[in-house]
Amino acid sequence: MANAREPLSPGGIGPASELLLSCARKTIDARGSKRIRALLQQPLDWSQVLSLALEHRVAPLLYWHVRAACPELLPKQAAEFLQAYFQRNEQRNNFLTGELCRLIDLLRANGIPAIPFRGPVFAAALYGHLGLRYFDDLDIMVPHQDVLKALDCLACEGFQPHFAYSRAQAAAFARAGNEFQLLRGRDRVNLGLHWRIAPRSFSVSHDPQLLWERLQAVRLDGREWQTLAPENLLLISCIEGTRNLWRRLGSIGDLAELIETNKGLDWDALLATAGRVGCRRLLFVGLVLAKDLLAAAVPREVLAKAKQDPVVEALATKAKSWLFADSASSAGELAILQFQLEAREHWRDRVLSATRRALTPSLGDWRFASLPNSLAFFYYPLRPLRVGLRVVRHVLTRTRLDLAPYVSTPMEVVERMLAMAELSPRDVLYDIGCGDGRIVILAAEKYGARGLGVDIDPQRVAEAKKSARDAGVEHLVSFIQQDAKTLDLSGATVATMYLLPTSNLKFRLKLEQELPPGARILAHRFDMAEWTPAKTDVVTLPNGESHTLYLWRIEKPERRMSAAI
Repeated sequence: MANAREPLSPGGIGPASELLLSCARKTIDARGSKRIRALLQQPLDWSQVLSLALEHRVAPLLYWHVRAACPELLPKQAAEFLQAYFQRNEQRNNFLTGELCRLIDLLRANGIPAIPFRGPVFAAALYGHLGLRYFDDLDIMVPHQDVLKALDCLACEGFQPHFAYSRAQAAAFARAGNEFQLLRGRDRVNLGLHWRIAPRSFSVSHDPQLLWERLQAVRLDGREWQTLAPENLLLISCIEGTRNLWRRLGSIGDLAELIETNKGLDWDALLATAGRVGCRRLLFVGLVLAKDLLAAAVPREVLAKAKQDPVVEALATKAKSWLFADSASSAGELAILQFQLEAREHWRDRVLSATRRALTPSLGDWRFASLPNSLAFFYYPLRPLRVGLRVVRHVLTRTRLDLAPYVSTPMEVVERMLAMAELSPRDVLYDIGCGDGRIVILAAEKYGARGLGVDIDPQRVAEAKKSARDAGVEHLVSFIQQDAKTLDLSGATVATMYLLPTSNLKFRLKLEQELPPGARILAHRFDMAEWTPAKTDVVTLPNGESHTLYLWRIEKPERRMSAAI
C-alpha cells in the first residue's frame, strides 16, 4: 500500500514531471525524500525540469526539498539557478506582502472594507514561509458596491487597467465580472481587485455578501489580518482550477495544503454550499486531483460521495492527462468550454453559462472595437460574432497555438522596441510568433536590418509575406510557418517576442543556449521572472493603454547557466 503522504503519479509521465510531483507539497516524509533521491540519480533533462518547475510554479519547493534531501545530486549550474531564483522570489514576495498590507490600510482609510486572499495569504498560512510559494500578483476582495470607489483609490497609487475603458464600461464589467486586473508600471506590481467568486458568465449563484459573514485570521507582515474562511477559499480555488483546466501543479498543491492546514474544515457546510451554487462536481474534481496526485487528506466519506458521480473521475482523468502535456495549452475554445460545462452538474447552469458567454460583452470586445456610449448596444451582436469567428478559425486551421494567441502589437510599441534594440543593417532579427510581420518589416524599412518571422498559423504567414511585398522589403525579410520551439535561433542577433508569461519561461533556456553572445532579446508585456533586464521601458498609448518592454543581452558562453545543465 502506498504511503499516506506519497503522491501518486499519472501514468506515462517522465522523470522530470515525477520529480515535480514528489516536491509539490510543503512537507515530505522519509519515503518521499528517498523517492526524490532515486529520481535525481536517473538521467534528467535539466532544461525540461527547470522549465516545468517554473511553468507549474513549484520551483521554490523543488529547490527546498532537493536541497534538504540530497543537494549533492543536484548539478552545480541547476543548483545555482534554483538558489538564485528562490532568493529573488523570497525578496519579491516580502516586498509584495508589505505592499498588500499597505494597500489594505489605504482602502480601509478611505472607507472601503477590504481583505487579502490567495497570494501572500496562501504563502504565509499554508506554507509557513513566504519564499516557498510563487505568486506574481496581489488579490484583494472588496464589497461589490465599493468596486468603482476602490478603482479610483488604487488609481491614485498608480494602478491602472491593462487597457483603458470608460466609466460606463467599468460599471458594466463590475456587474458582469468578478475581478479587475490592474498594473502599477513603475515596479510591475499586478493587483486583482475582486468582488465575487466567479464572473456571472460562469453562472455561480453565490451571494458575495456571504463571503464577509465568516472570516479567519492570518498573520502577515507582523500583523494579524482577516481573510476568507478556508471553506470559501477551497471552493474558490476549485472554481479557478476549473476555469484554468487545472494546468498548474502549484494550484493543486495549494488545494492539498488548504486541506492539510485546516484540520477543522466544515465539510458538510462546504458540500452544502457547493451544492447550492451548482459547483459540487467541480469541487469533487479538484479534491480527487489533490488526493490522487498529492495525497491530500480528503475524508473518505467525501471521496465516496465524489465517486458516486462518474463524470468526476472522467474529468479528473482528463485533467491529469493535460497536466504535463501540451494538449491543455493548445486546447481550442470549444475544448475548454466543454470541460468547464461538463464540470457543472445542472443542465440549467450549463445552458445559462454558455448563453452568457456567447452574449455578454467582455473586456476583449471593448478592446476589439472602441465604440462611443451612444452605440454601446452594438457590443451585444458583436460578441457572438467574435466568438463564432474564433471557433471557425480554430476548426479550419487546427494549429496548436501553444505559446500565445495572436494579439497584434501597436505600431507605437513596435517602433519603441526597435529603438531599444539599437538596430543596424548588420543585425538579423528573428520575430517569434510574428503574426502579420509588422516588426520584421519595420526593422527592414527603417533600419535596413534583415529579418525572419516565424508563426505556426499559415494565415498569418501569408499576411506577412504580402505585407513585405507591399512594403518592398521582401529581399531583406522572409517568413516561415513553423513551431517556434523547433526553430534554430543561432543566426539571430536580435530576437523579439510577445508570448504568454509561461511561454517566456519555457523559451528562455532555448534563447540562452542558441543565441550568440551579445544578442539582444526584446519581450513585450511579460518579463523572464528573475532575469534582470538591461533595459525596461513603458509605452503609453493615446487611449491610456500602457505596454511594458524588456531588453536582455546574452552573456558569454562561460557565464551561461543552461549550457552546463
